[in-house]
Amino acid sequence: EPPLPKLPPNIHTNLQPPPSGSAINILWLDFTNLAPVLDMSNPGILGETDLGYAMGRQRNTKQYAISYLQTMPTGTRVAVFATSYPPGSLRVLQGITSDPSLLSAAIDAMPFDTDASAHSADTWCEQQERRNRMTLESLDQIAADLAAIKGRKNLLWFTLGIPSLTDPAQSLPCLPDYSVDLKRAYGLLAAAQTTAFPISARGVSSLGAGELSMEAVAEATGGVAYYNSNDLGSYIAKAIAAGSDYYTLSYSSPNTAFD
Repeated sequence: EPPLPKLPPNIHTNLQPPPSGSAINILWLDFTNLAPVLDMSNPGILGETDLGYAMGRQRNTKQYAISYLQTMPTGTRVAVFATSYPPGSLRVLQGITSDPSLLSAAIDAMPFDTDASAHSADTWCEQQERRNRMTLESLDQIAADLAAIKGRKNLLWFTLGIPSLTDPAQSLPCLPDYSVDLKRAYGLLAAAQTTAFPISARGVSSLGAGELSMEAVAEATGGVAYYNSNDLGSYIAKAIAAGSDYYTLSYSSPNTAFD
């Protein structure tokens, strides 16, 4: 691309600077999975079940994301996607741009997800089934949206992990097996050349089911899971840096009898 023209004082252009990397970076603020949840091993215990704690988690995610955008390398291409309840579906808050002010404004305006925590096994199952379905639909929609864009895409997914979706052993009998739908989502992401980099919004914590779930998503899509730190901004930088260098490997079997 040609370099930006040198402009006299007080004259501006809407031309974008050349990108610093070939990949497009999607910040997915998944507040649906940062909302209050019921700890089935300790029902009624405050912590991640508390509304104030959950909102603080979402607020920190927004602050660290905005902080990174203000210092990101010139030309870094970023878009902002979001899920929260309501409305309960994936939204594009800001399309692909290298303008930190547009990206920051989109994140700052995003509403919090205050969906109340469940207080019984039955209501937990209803709530978690809705959240899991929203997550699967969001993954499918992200893949569909990004498939039309050529080249590599990095999906930076702010979440607490989705163990009831990725690991049936961490779920309850009331929830279905999501394996087929999840593999389909992984396949769509791969076809769209999109790699997931789950980033834990929990902060410093011991390795648990949520973190193992994030590892599973990262392994399935070729990315890296980041957790056990309060500095989410550094994780954003690491994920974008990791996704800037890549290669594509394909294989076609000469034996048509095998898939």
